[in-house]
Amino acid sequence: MADIDMKKLAHEMATEGAFHVIRRYVAENQISKEDASRWVAQIFVALAEKVKEAQRELRRLETVLVRLKGVTDTGKRARLFNPRDSLFLSLARELTTFDNWVISLYETDLSMISLGNPERARAKPVEMARAMDALYAKRLEDHDFLLKAPDLFRTG
Repeated sequence: MADIDMKKLAHEMATEGAFHVIRRYVAENQISKEDASRWVAQIFVALAEKVKEAQRELRRLETVLVRLKGVTDTGKRARLFNPRDSLFLSLARELTTFDNWVISLYETDLSMISLGNPERARAKPVEMARAMDALYAKRLEDHDFLLKAPDLFRTG
């Protein structure tokens, strides 16, 4: 078995996916099956940490959703309009917090996907941006700003 260039290995895993590279290294006799087993276990350790991270993010999301519900419950009751209403500030703060945790969870998702399929992980944000542009256009065309169009979003 040859010495492994760790910089090259890291690059290959980041571009081809960790499991694909490990299979290839075993097939090319660059590493033993025992080494491959240890590497795979290390990847699962990393994934387990990402799962814990996602669970923490979900708890944070649940917490902020409870606060957002309180703000929206208050706001949906008609009251005298005041452009300096503190409810607007509360809404902005909670929406920003919600958005931050959603993006954090999305990054965790992409990081997990990237270990197995980095090309897919890089493509997802671009696909999301295109789908959102199409959704905004459809909502504007239909004069329905809450329109749902799941067919615009690729899954997988």
